Amino acid sequence: MSRALNALVLKKGFKLFGIPRGSPKVNHLAFADDMIILCKAEIGTMQMVNGVLERYEKMSGQKINKEKSAIYLHDKVSQGDVVVAEVATGILRKEFPFTYLGCPIFYRRKQKAYYQQMINRISTKLQAWKGKLLSYAGRAILIKHVLQSIPVHCLSVMNPPSNVISTIQKMMTQFFWSSCMGGKGRHWTSWSKLCLPEAEGGLGFRMLHDVSMALFCKLWWNFRTQSTIWSEFMLNKYCKKENQNAVIWKVGYCGSQVWKKMLQARDHIEHQIWWQTKNGSAHLWHDNWTGLGDLYSISDKSYEWDDRYQQVKDIKREGEWVEQLMEEIFPVEVANFIKDNIRPPRDTEENDKPAWMLETSGKFSVKSAWSYIRHKEQPSQIINDLWVQGMPFKMTFLMWRLLEI
Repeated sequence: MSRALNALVLKKGFKLFGIPRGSPKVNHLAFADDMIILCKAEIGTMQMVNGVLERYEKMSGQKINKEKSAIYLHDKVSQGDVVVAEVATGILRKEFPFTYLGCPIFYRRKQKAYYQQMINRISTKLQAWKGKLLSYAGRAILIKHVLQSIPVHCLSVMNPPSNVISTIQKMMTQFFWSSCMGGKGRHWTSWSKLCLPEAEGGLGFRMLHDVSMALFCKLWWNFRTQSTIWSEFMLNKYCKKENQNAVIWKVGYCGSQVWKKMLQARDHIEHQIWWQTKNGSAHLWHDNWTGLGDLYSISDKSYEWDDRYQQVKDIKREGEWVEQLMEEIFPVEVANFIKDNIRPPRDTEENDKPAWMLETSGKFSVKSAWSYIRHKEQPSQIINDLWVQGMPFKMTFLMWRLLEI
């Protein structure tokens, strides 16, 4: 079926949904036995799609369940177009938002109600534990390994409103201090303090705002370092003729909230992506190929940019750096650093390779991103000594509370 749908793109009369110029021509997405088909709601196009579905049924012997299928259209689509789509396919229209793979799909302004399913999952867990005589140790383990893992899937691809994350953290706080949701137990310290590592005076929980940002750092890393259908689409839609690191979010711009948060993640970690010089394909000004950060921010702004100098390989000749040019466009100390520490690009087809500077392996990890962006406190040897392996949690927690008073 996938190949038959791909073939429709080349047929005259088939109209794709609006995609940026230069992006891959995608008309369907598939996961396991689910498929999302993307096209315009026009009679000819819908009939072509339905023809592919009918041929698939005849050739495979499998039947598409149209009762479980749905057509989703913008609310400004005319009723006539809705009828055309339903008649052409035999599938009824349903309304946004809907949930797919655990995430809400919508096109309007994000709302807390769209994420109610995620909140309800946590609430259901808390209701099931209500009435059980759980110690602080038991509650801490359940928060770390159960409650805080529930929203991770959604937070890795969506950017919920801040009040959604605040609501979830409030539920966890109430559960920890009073063993039930909505309880009024005494809060010995703030939730942000509990979310510090044990050596810094916390209990090792994690602020979901930090977790969300770390997961979006992974999205930015994938966007910058991998050539995929998704990254090509985002590049052509939001960057156009601008470099990814030069794009800014414009106030009032009705773009994707996911892209907005990706730009926030960029500001946190872009300088931690080091481009190892191979053939000099990295951007001369905006990629961190020296380990010093992007050179645009530290170079002489009075220099008039020359389009000939856009990649690292543009400032080398016959296998050597063009030192005079480097001294003209870079500060002296930067030019000297490059000459002394970085080998000129080679004549090879191997592009410059990205490396994550926060890991010795050079591979990105959410854990290192989280550790880098989170709030930190000065480690305390006294508090660190409390967490002795083998000591019961209730004794350690009692001493920890005494220190917090």
